[in-house]
Amino acid sequence: MDVEQDVYILKSEGGNGPEFRISKDSVGLSRVLSDLEGDDAIELNFSAQTLSKILEYLNKYKNNAPASIERPLRAKVLKEVVSEWDAAFVELEIPDLYDLLCAAHLLDIAPLVDLCGAKVATLIDRKDAEQIREIFGLANDLTPEQQESAKREFHSILVDEIQAPTS
Repeated sequence: MDVEQDVYILKSEGGNGPEFRISKDSVGLSRVLSDLEGDDAIELNFSAQTLSKILEYLNKYKNNAPASIERPLRAKVLKEVVSEWDAAFVELEIPDLYDLLCAAHLLDIAPLVDLCGAKVATLIDRKDAEQIREIFGLANDLTPEQQESAKREFHSILVDEIQAPTS
């Protein structure tokens, strides 16, 4: 059997970057890659670094799916909720984590989307808006009036949720 028929060739950076190979039986977690047919190279608009991380994850869980992540998270530290390997895997700079999350979403790799989301959740847990902006490098483009309005609206939402009768 021809080895090339058992692999997908993935080209990073829209076809202008390095090529990667992954066995067809390693892509099971990606609904997009699993549905591919043919042997043509697939061009993806991800950096080589991001595509390499995606393939590392797919190869890691080639034969066994990762454990589901309970929601809401029961701990503030990611490695208390997921495997040590998973926690280390998403220990990335914010831009790299964002790129990985976007790529996982576009390739429909649900467990990796969940893992990246859990990482983000642990980063912003119990943080106020200013701290979250600092974490993600976001500018505050709201006027003082808009900020006060948002605080009032957010407060009323929280109060409504807390006071809502339970069934």
